[in-house]
Amino acid sequence: MNEARDPHKRTWSECWRLLNSTPWQDAIRGRLTGTLLNKPTPVVASNAALLLPTSGSLDDERSWPTHSLPKPISQLIDNVVRRTWLWRCERRDVARELIAHFEDGLAAGQSESELVANFGEPRAVARLIRRAKLRQRPWAWRASRRMLQAFGVLVAIVVVCWSWLLIRFLSAEPTIQHDFVGEWDQRSQAIAETDRAWPHYREALMKIKKLDLRGEAPEQRANREKALEIGVRSEHWPLCLEHLENNQQALELTFRGSEKRQLGFVYRDESNREWLESAELGHFDLHQKLANGILVGVQLPHIQKLYDLHRLLAIEVEQARFERDRTRWLRAWFAGLSLAEQLPSDCAIIQVIAFHWAGQNWSKLRAALADDPTWLTDDDLRQLAHRVVAFQGGGRLRLKVDREFGDDLLQRFYTDDGHGDGRLTPDYFHLLEDAERQLFGKSAASSKATQAERILEWSARSGVIASRAEMKQAQQQYFDLEESESAKPLWEQAYDEPSPGQRLMHQWYHSRWQRLRLQPFLGIMQPLISMEETHNPYRPWQGAEFATQNRDATLVSIALTVYHRRHGQWPERLEQLCPDLLPEVPLDRFDGQPLRYRIVDDRPLLYSVGRNRIDEGGKLPTEKQDSPQARDGDWRLWPAPRTGEPSAQRRSVSRLGRA
Repeated sequence: MNEARDPHKRTWSECWRLLNSTPWQDAIRGRLTGTLLNKPTPVVASNAALLLPTSGSLDDERSWPTHSLPKPISQLIDNVVRRTWLWRCERRDVARELIAHFEDGLAAGQSESELVANFGEPRAVARLIRRAKLRQRPWAWRASRRMLQAFGVLVAIVVVCWSWLLIRFLSAEPTIQHDFVGEWDQRSQAIAETDRAWPHYREALMKIKKLDLRGEAPEQRANREKALEIGVRSEHWPLCLEHLENNQQALELTFRGSEKRQLGFVYRDESNREWLESAELGHFDLHQKLANGILVGVQLPHIQKLYDLHRLLAIEVEQARFERDRTRWLRAWFAGLSLAEQLPSDCAIIQVIAFHWAGQNWSKLRAALADDPTWLTDDDLRQLAHRVVAFQGGGRLRLKVDREFGDDLLQRFYTDDGHGDGRLTPDYFHLLEDAERQLFGKSAASSKATQAERILEWSARSGVIASRAEMKQAQQQYFDLEESESAKPLWEQAYDEPSPGQRLMHQWYHSRWQRLRLQPFLGIMQPLISMEETHNPYRPWQGAEFATQNRDATLVSIALTVYHRRHGQWPERLEQLCPDLLPEVPLDRFDGQPLRYRIVDDRPLLYSVGRNRIDEGGKLPTEKQDSPQARDGDWRLWPAPRTGEPSAQRRSVSRLGRA
């Protein structure tokens, strides 16, 4: 007798037909939910209530075999099954289990109302059933579900945070409390009209006639500019002399301005309108607009153009020395030093320019003493020495205006909560767009992203960029390090290495995270960073140290000249000048030792050990003469070698020996 076949076991052909009739979504999940249409549905004789209808689908809740149960129970089962939100095959199993549960209860003698009341709240029961079924699903599905849930949570967090950043970013507005340019003007306006040099300089600049270099090759223009360094011995000096003769009126106005105490330049002065337009520096209204904008964008037209007057005075000094016109030379020399001293001393960049101009004046004085000092009297030398000592050049740089640049950046790019903190505003990114448009003709992002996309990007970046308080702290940290370093003498500094402030700046710049967080400040300081990347050893405070060395060397050269006049010979040691002519021997700024001094062929030689800090007996550098930045040799201070004219140097030294 053949054994009855288990209805739950299927042949391979039945499984194949079942797979073909299963929807692909269920097949992927590992469930065979199809039907065997060509086979009669197995009948469980012991439970007539579970007979499945042949005309309906098991996946259709309305066709579930609940007709033998009372209507309230049938509705309860339908409600619970629908709330489970399970796969169709799982809902079918749940329906069968619930039908069996209620049929067992009815068979035990319980009423339908008791069964419904004891069953519980449908939503809670459905939730429990769903959890139990989910735990029975394959581990791969559960892992994928957790990953999708985590991804969804992450997306939700990003959307919420981004929305919050966007609202916060678009609602941010800067609070501009300080008008730094206006404060500068107030300080200048507080100077008495009789003490202001700028009105005279402005009139001189309007009358000056520039050197006409148009139509000449770059080489010729360079040679003519070099004539100012070489002097009357240059073959191009006649052009400089012609320029001097054509600008006697401007020269006289420059002399008048040099007699005043302070420069007194006012940015928002209507009197500058005619000068700005005549000097081709742009319209006055444009400069007023720039003066009301970000501080680093404020132009310094007066500093640029005062160089024309400084060059005019340099030509006058050189020509007067050639003609041995003592009165004329002294007047031009004092005027050149006054022009350098009148420049504002609270900005490092302008200070460096003042040091450079003063250094050129001191070099011309030492050249005059080396060439032939007999046409200058002892009283002249005394006045020159007093004037050199009185100059407030050299020493420590003052970074007051540089700090104001950073403060202005904060007030224009950040909000102010009244406690020194705030958040970034859209004004910063609009400024970046304007800068890109001016540099490249259009915004770099305009062709790749819409305005809405850029705003979304800006809002995201604003959440990463440092707050106002953090940015202020970073700026103060940098400027404090720079001022502390500038207070040290040159011999305590590592000449060829970055300063502590610059090392900190490089550390920020080369860190992607810090570069992003401190982007506004690092963007303003980008020129300094770029200069350092080229391994340029020059530091702003080193310019102050060079000016100090130049000043001290000038005082020693004056003292040596007076000593020679009194004794008819040069001293063997600089200590012989103290304390009558010098309070003490000045120090070599490169090693902290007294300046080097030698007698070579009955002629004096004053020099510094220079950048390599090795005493080579006054040997000239091989790469660049008369420069403290030469990598070898010594820095000859007096007599200084003339640029490109060794023969002129020999003549100067021989005249000095006969003086």
